[in-house]
Amino acid sequence: MIFIRSKKSALGLLVILMVVLTACQPAASAATHYAAAISGTEAFIGIAISGQEVTAYVCDGTDTTVATISEWFKGTLSGDSIELSSSGGAQLTGNLASAGVQGTVVLADGQTFAFSAAPAGAEAGLFRAEETFGSESYVAGWIVLDDGQQRGGMGYEGGGGVGKLAITPIPIPRLPRTLKVVTSLGEFSARRVGG
Repeated sequence: MIFIRSKKSALGLLVILMVVLTACQPAASAATHYAAAISGTEAFIGIAISGQEVTAYVCDGTDTTVATISEWFKGTLSGDSIELSSSGGAQLTGNLASAGVQGTVVLADGQTFAFSAAPAGAEAGLFRAEETFGSESYVAGWIVLDDGQQRGGMGYEGGGGVGKLAITPIPIPRLPRTLKVVTSLGEFSARRVGG
């Protein structure tokens, strides 16, 4: 049996015990990212999976062209299957395997594109920024491939309903390593989706 002789010793022992117990907690898992060019279009797809949560983005915008495809998807895995819908009416289906995610994107106009997205490196994957300028809430997204190629778009929330994004009529700047992007609206601070 351990006897504690003073309040100071008891407090010290309690602090040590808390540190040890905190260190034994499992770390929050960072998302696994997948990214690829989509055949038959200029668009890229970025997918981030954290536990069962899935966030995906399909976009064809560059730093010189305005996005004509810009669809965000969010939902959960069902086993190894992904079935998601965007607020714009696009559908994303896929299967998760050790080699990556293979699937199909069907846009609201019926265009269908197959994709095969491999795991992305530490500086590639899916990035997102959310900022408010004036009374508008904006969302910007980038898909970065391992070779540094990028696609991205920027839009605002509102207009067509909750979560509906309308594409702004300006190209989105490239995402630099600092993850800070200055636009005509102001500065966006991006983060890799899911940590």
